[in-house]
Amino acid sequence: MVRAQGGISGTVYDSLYVRGPLRDVSVMLTELNRVTTTDARGRFNFDSIPDGKYSVTFFYSSLDSLGIGGPVATVTVSRGLPAETYLATPSPKELYRRLCGPPKDPSVGAVLGRVRDVDTQRPIASAVVETFWAEFEYLQRNFKRHLFKATTRTGPEGVFILCGVPADVPLDLTARTGLFQAGPVTVNHGRDIVVLRDIAVSLRDSAARADTMILVRDSSAIPTGSGIVRGTLKDRTGKPIPDSPVRIVADARETRSGPDGAFVLTGVPAGTRTVEARAIGFGPASAAVDVPTGGSVVAPITFDRRAQELKAITIVGQRPRRDIEGFGVRAKEGLGRYITDEDLKKRPVSRIGDALLRTGNITYDLTPIGPEIKMRATGSMQNDSRCVPNFFLDGMWIPAPEINMRQTMLQSIETMVIPEDVRGIEVYGSLGAIPPEFNRSNGCGAIVIWTR
Repeated sequence: MVRAQGGISGTVYDSLYVRGPLRDVSVMLTELNRVTTTDARGRFNFDSIPDGKYSVTFFYSSLDSLGIGGPVATVTVSRGLPAETYLATPSPKELYRRLCGPPKDPSVGAVLGRVRDVDTQRPIASAVVETFWAEFEYLQRNFKRHLFKATTRTGPEGVFILCGVPADVPLDLTARTGLFQAGPVTVNHGRDIVVLRDIAVSLRDSAARADTMILVRDSSAIPTGSGIVRGTLKDRTGKPIPDSPVRIVADARETRSGPDGAFVLTGVPAGTRTVEARAIGFGPASAAVDVPTGGSVVAPITFDRRAQELKAITIVGQRPRRDIEGFGVRAKEGLGRYITDEDLKKRPVSRIGDALLRTGNITYDLTPIGPEIKMRATGSMQNDSRCVPNFFLDGMWIPAPEINMRQTMLQSIETMVIPEDVRGIEVYGSLGAIPPEFNRSNGCGAIVIWTR
């Protein structure tokens, strides 16, 4: 008499990368040394299994590269009846405990990912992965800003782990191998203690070299990459968003969407880049894309969060004439450097930053979030004599953008005013020459822009 034989079936689920059923992973029935593969629904099945107790596990490269084996389920087949089981990757909390140890603070988390070659998809070992963030401390009626950095290197399979990073603020990651760099790319933990983010680096695009992305003296001198990013700006109903700025984060390249919402960014350095767009009435929208060397990629950008609408406020006022007159008086005194609207007519520029560069003691600095203007201030009390000056627009001081806006001071100013609207610009690099009304006592210079 032939004894009836049962079967073992089940589902493999991923709570980390896919956040759903895992397809095409190998499932092993250890005692019988049998292997099968999950289908599109993450399902697997072993038939003709004699009665007994068995161990079932699965192989998942994302876990294997971390030295974490797949969980093992014990299944009993009895009286020839089918048995059902369930396999899953470790939860984010369990994964954090295994990789980083018990969390010391509920507000910290980890970032896990892989660095790979954008063209060959091969993992890159020993790549440096970094992230920066700021924390503020309130002391004696003032906020003090502290900057922090977390750094790690990838293992043989290109995997990296950043433990103990803040989980309650967005983090910008960069990856560097040799002379080549990619990013920044933003990660948000949300409710998860562990988030996953891969970064692709181009080893062939000279514009992706880290040493070409530090300091330039003219926006036209920014190295031209080999990649192209295309896309269409839409709202969540599918309606195109026209005439809106689109840029590569941490890069001076920028364009605007056409009447149909379409945009094209050329000369983009290959590798993982973040494309950011802004539109009136919406919050910023962004997408991370892997730009191939010498190729193009589509950036899916959808505005799905409308900015808060406030009631209109009507302000009636008149600009004091002394502001314009003061500009002329100070220009005659010659304590700073001055640009008039006539100067801009003779030598037109497309960006405010390019006009400022003509004054001589100002440079472009490509920061992790974009191009910034820095000044070599004479008599500066700061450790770095190259610092971000104070900006004034029509006599009013413009504070630095909030961290969550992910904008540099220069980018903020260039969204407020265009060269065609400029009446005059004053640049003071010597602390002793700054007029009292433009001296914020921050140890750096001042730039004053007057509009029509």
